Amino acid sequence: MEINEIRVLMKYEFHRGATTRQTVANINSVFIIQVATNATVTRLFKKLRSGYFDLSNESHGRPKTQVDSDILKATVEANSSESARELSLMYNDNRKRSLQWLDKDEPPKHCPKRDIHQKLMVTVWWSGSGVIHHSFMEPDQ
Repeated sequence: MEINEIRVLMKYEFHRGATTRQTVANINSVFIIQVATNATVTRLFKKLRSGYFDLSNESHGRPKTQVDSDILKATVEANSSESARELSLMYNDNRKRSLQWLDKDEPPKHCPKRDIHQKLMVTVWWSGSGVIHHSFMEPDQ
C-alpha cells in the first residue's frame, strides 16, 4: 500500500474525530502488517490541526556531493587495497568544531575545511586474494 493511501485513511480518521491511538488501531486492524504508528499519525494530525491538508510527499532534496570523483577514482585505482573506511577518513571532514585550549579572552583559531567538491559511490567486489571488480556510479544517479 502506498504512503499516500495510508495518509488518506489517517485524514479520514482525523475528520471522524478519532484519537491517535484509535486511528493506529483502526488502520492496523485492516492490514496484516503494521502500516501506521503513533508517531506517524501524531505528526500528520499536528499538520491537519494547523490547517495544512496537503498529503503529498515533501521534497527533502539531496545533499551536495563533496568529493571530486576523479580524485577518488585515481586513489582507488592507485591502491585498490584501501578500505571504504580509510577512503572515508581521507576524503570526509565531518568535524563540526575542532577542540582548542584558549585563554580567557583569546579568540578561537580559524580551521578551514578541506576543499572537497563531490561524493562518489564506489562498488567494489573482492575476495581473499584482492579486488575482483570495481565501478564508479555517476554523481547524478
